[in-house]
Parts: sequence; structure tokens; C-alpha cells
Amino acid sequence: MGASAVVDLRDEERAMLEGAFGKGAQTAMKIQVAIGEAFDAPRMVPVTRAHVALSNQEADLWFAEKLVSQGAEDVNLVGSVASWVC
Repeated sequence: MGASAVVDLRDEERAMLEGAFGKGAQTAMKIQVAIGEAFDAPRMVPVTRAHVALSNQEADLWFAEKLVSQGAEDVNLVGSVASWVC
């Protein structure tokens, strides 16, 4: 992934985006960055807890399986990524 239009990524967030925490974390961060760019968010804010509700539909299961197949092991991985300030 090239240079992000996001104004401010912390070192840990940038490392996730670059794959330092594994492919699963990188995929999750790419999605988060794309969401932030869509909303012109200037930065992310740390999130310590999050609830992810899946609808048990095929696309949700596919996404969860994709992250796991890429090495994501911890539900907190997604929660620790961050949320956007818009």
C-alpha cells in the first residue's frame, strides 16, 4: 500500500499498515485506513474495547475466515486498531 492520505498515523498504526504485526492485522488496518480516508478523518484514536457484531451471513464469515487465515488470532486485534476522529 502506498502513502496514506491520513494525516496522522501513530508508529504502531503505521507498523500494522506495513505488515509488522502480520497479514491479518495489515488487512484490518488497510480497511480502517480506507474508512478514515472516505470520511477525511485527520487521525485515529485508540480503542481498548470493541464489540463486533457479525450477522452470520456468508460475507461476514468469509471476512472472519480471511483474517484468521492470514494469522489473526485475537479478537482484540481489531479492537486495538483504533477508531477514526471525524
